[in-house]
Amino acid sequence: MKNLFILFIAIATLSLLACKDKDSVTAPTADTVEGKYILKTVNGSSLPYTIQEQDGVKLQVSAGSVTITATGSATVSNTADIVSNGAIVQTQTDTKQLIFKWDGTKWSYANDLGTVTASVSGGTLTVVDKTPGNPQLTFVYNR
Repeated sequence: MKNLFILFIAIATLSLLACKDKDSVTAPTADTVEGKYILKTVNGSSLPYTIQEQDGVKLQVSAGSVTITATGSATVSNTADIVSNGAIVQTQTDTKQLIFKWDGTKWSYANDLGTVTASVSGGTLTVVDKTPGNPQLTFVYNR
């Protein structure tokens, strides 16, 4: 259970552990990316998505959102549940502010754990977390 909680913290903060200085931000075009995006799938599967299962205990991502502003900041919120014997025993929502490096319709940042990249196409935001030691996760959000 302790390992699941530690993994939850890492996943819940997926791309939120290291913020860059505001000086490194290049503002996106507001009409192309600005807005609130709601998490729809993780690795192509609908929610809740099981990140890990061990001894009948599951760590599941159950909800998430990203709100992007035209100034290069984002508010990221993720909710995860720990499920034991089919019942949710703990729910935790983690919300963080993030400043990212912007390049057209792509943004990214690196933290001590790895690199997170994202792209926006139409009303879809795709976030790829390549944190070493964890499975690669692709989060798809829709506006």
